[in-house]
Amino acid sequence: MSYRDVWAKYDRAEKHIKDFRSAVAAFGDANRDHVGKKTNEETGDLIYYLKSVPVIPVEISLILGDAIHNLHSSLDYLAHAIVRPVGARAIKDTKFPIRDTSDGFDAALQGCIQGARDYCLQIFRRIQPYQRGNGHALWQLHKLDIIDKHRLPLTASYSPMARTITPEERKKLDTVFSRVTQNPTLKSLSVPHQIIGASVPTFPMHEGQILASLPAADAQHQMGFSFGVALNEPAIAQVGVDAISFASYLSGEVRMVINDLGACATLP
Repeated sequence: MSYRDVWAKYDRAEKHIKDFRSAVAAFGDANRDHVGKKTNEETGDLIYYLKSVPVIPVEISLILGDAIHNLHSSLDYLAHAIVRPVGARAIKDTKFPIRDTSDGFDAALQGCIQGARDYCLQIFRRIQPYQRGNGHALWQLHKLDIIDKHRLPLTASYSPMARTITPEERKKLDTVFSRVTQNPTLKSLSVPHQIIGASVPTFPMHEGQILASLPAADAQHQMGFSFGVALNEPAIAQVGVDAISFASYLSGEVRMVINDLGACATLP
């Protein structure tokens, strides 16, 4: 197992993430007509709601699972590349050490990376690949990979990720930005057109769920919503987190680890 093989496996994971992004985009294009609006007869407020909740095709979850598995496998490839110079006996039980807690991590490290140089072991200790350690994301990846071995990663139906700002919100932001941009270093800032992470209850999504309500005075304002595929694994990650962003985040964390341990996998 060479360091080049590690990057090849990582690149395969990146391809799956790219395919996942494309599949989600195609799903979104095919499911644009699921937001409705109605007027509250008593107040005149304009209410936006879900007319329907699109069902995510199983293929999308399968692609996400492939991405997760290849990211995790690239770490195990890395562990093998690190111990390769010390001989076949050290490779027998080799894997990237990821634990639920810091308890027993050092013993697990010695068992999984047998024969690795001391400075390499120090890097692993600094990475802290366990829950709530510096490498918490690696623990999340590990848990999702275990899930993928037994069932599909649980992705929720299309979930609101952002919405355009209301006229009232724009007025408030205009006031804030007019003060902020008086600072020469911040003068290029502009008022955003949308709010990321729409403040609506995301789970469980259901038909008729209210997304936003505009007062009668703003009823002529057309509000837009941005939806995405959300992850629903509450024991591992925040419920409702955008699955594309989360997969990209995990990929970035794995890339950093591969780079950090690169010298251990390439020096004789």
